[in-house]
Amino acid sequence: MKISLSEIWGFVDVVGADKINQIDLVLGNHQVSNVTPEVIRNIKEGVDFDTELLPDLFTNSEITWQPNEYASHKDCLAGLNILKHQCEVQMAAFNALKSNPGNFYAQLIQKLEDETKLAVDKITNEETKLSRILGRFRKNIYPSIKFLLEHPANHPQIKFEAILRQDFMAKTLFNEYHVKFSDLVEPYWEVWIGEDPPNIPVEETEKTESKKKEKETA
Repeated sequence: MKISLSEIWGFVDVVGADKINQIDLVLGNHQVSNVTPEVIRNIKEGVDFDTELLPDLFTNSEITWQPNEYASHKDCLAGLNILKHQCEVQMAAFNALKSNPGNFYAQLIQKLEDETKLAVDKITNEETKLSRILGRFRKNIYPSIKFLLEHPANHPQIKFEAILRQDFMAKTLFNEYHVKFSDLVEPYWEVWIGEDPPNIPVEETEKTESKKKEKETA
């Protein structure tokens, strides 16, 4: 069952934690699996949440939203490497908490860092046009950024500034990177009630991910 970002908070309370078998946060090509109802409540209450997370990983990170003003592949590496470093710092901080909410945020940021590393690798090797690399990068991180933006514990002013950048991000994708509106995937929660989630063999999951990567690099 698909549940929107904003509906999950009340949904867990109404259905009851004992009836929920599994919750996954789906972020386009990535997902954070096995999120417990307890963690959902912790997220809503802002437990272990860092209010500087959205500014550090998006608002102040111009590589994620500014127009394409890079003269060469190397010109945007600095921004990507700064974002990669911010991801590493935040993941280390959340892992050090040794808490379930901390583990959730660390996994979430790991997905963002994975896409940043992929973009750095492609730019370093100049595999394709810069606009194509950055377009794919921003499209793939959109679900993670949207989740952070919609986090219930955000300060109103921080959220307002992030929304302005998100609008910039979308306009740049549409006007300069030839990304269609339908290409932007909204994040959502996948909830399993009264039945076990599908047991997909690890090898099948790896095959699917491999095919996705082959398709993206084509």
